Amino acid sequence: MGSHDGFSLLERYLTSISFRIGVSICVAAGNESQAGHHTQGLITQEGEIQNIEIKVDDDSNDIYINMRNDASDRMSISVISPTGERVGRVPAKSGISIQANLTLERARVIIEYYLPVLGSGVQLTTIKIINATSGIWTIEVHGDIIIDGIYHAWLPITGFISPNISFLSPTPDYTMIVPSTGIGLISCGAYNSMNNSLYVNSSWGPSALPMLTLDLVAPGVNIQGIYPGGYGTMTGTSVSTAITAGAAALMMQWGILDEKDKTLNTYRIRAYLIRGCERDYNIKYPSIQWGYGRLNLLNTFIMLRDT
Repeated sequence: MGSHDGFSLLERYLTSISFRIGVSICVAAGNESQAGHHTQGLITQEGEIQNIEIKVDDDSNDIYINMRNDASDRMSISVISPTGERVGRVPAKSGISIQANLTLERARVIIEYYLPVLGSGVQLTTIKIINATSGIWTIEVHGDIIIDGIYHAWLPITGFISPNISFLSPTPDYTMIVPSTGIGLISCGAYNSMNNSLYVNSSWGPSALPMLTLDLVAPGVNIQGIYPGGYGTMTGTSVSTAITAGAAALMMQWGILDEKDKTLNTYRIRAYLIRGCERDYNIKYPSIQWGYGRLNLLNTFIMLRDT
C-alpha cells in the first residue's frame, strides 16, 4: 500500500541509508503484473465520472483499495454494490472518514481521504468494503478539480488479499510494490535464465512519481537452493533479489575489503550493475519490464577494467 512514488516512510528511510558506505539495498519488484491488482484511468474534465469495477467471486471477503491522484486534482468517491445499493458521493476533504452500513447486505463501506500526502503532495483515497457481497462492485470516481486527470488504484499484493478479488479491467504496468518504488534503491525483477524470457508474474514499472524504478532483472525461475527442510527450487522476484544482493556483496568485497573502491554504497553499486547488464537489440531500454537489462556481474567488472 502507499502512493508508490518513493515517499512512504519505509521508502524514505531506505533511501536515506542507501547513501552510507558499505550499504547496498536490493528490493524485490514483486510478482504482481498478472495478478489484476492495479488499474488506472484518465478523467478529462471536471464533472466527469469514471468507474472502477472489482470482481468478487465469494461472499464475506474484505476489499481494500488504495487510490492515488495528482496534487493538482481533486477526486471524490461513491460506491455501488452488486445489488445496486449506493453509497453516495463523499466530498474529498482531508482526514475525513465516512462509514456506511448497507441496508440489504451485510457489507460495510468505509471511505477515507488524505490530502496532501507528505512528500509528493498527492491525494490518497482508501476504500474499504467489509464482508463484500460476491459480484461486481463499482467505485465511481468523480472529477471535482481536474488538471492532470490521471488516477491509479491498487489492491493489496498477492498473499494479503483473497485470490477471488481482482479489478475487472486491470493493467500490468505500475505494479511494482512498495518499497521497490523507493528512490535510488536497486529494484529487481525476475527472468528465466534457461531461455532468457521474462518471468510472467514479474512486476512492471514505472513508479507513480513518475520515474522508471525497475533497474534490472536477475534469474528468478526454478532457482535451486537450501530450504529449512532440505533442498528445492523457488520462483519469484524475491529469488532474483537475493541473487542481486549476492552480486552487490561481491562488489563490496572487491571495493571495500580489497580497497579497490572504498566509497561503494547503493548508488554506486546500482550504477555499476546497470552498466554491466546484458541487453537485447530488439528491446528498447530502459524498459518497464526489463529495466536496464539482465544482471551480469562479470560484465560489470570487465567494464570497470576497461574504464
